[in-house]
Amino acid sequence: MRQARYERHPHLPEEFEALLAGQTALGRVGDPDDVGCMVASLLSDDSRWINVQTIEIGGGYNI
Repeated sequence: MRQARYERHPHLPEEFEALLAGQTALGRVGDPDDVGCMVASLLSDDSRWINVQTIEIGGGYNI
């Protein structure tokens, strides 16, 4: 469940958040759930062969 904007980034001006969101492939600013999903995936047995990796969780910001 996505949190409301004011719950995610209460001190980030809306204009700045919109600017950042416009620079990502997903068109939004990430939230803790985005990181949590990756952590949960890495902790599962499905990732037992993943090691020594750098995983960027940036919503396509660096594309």
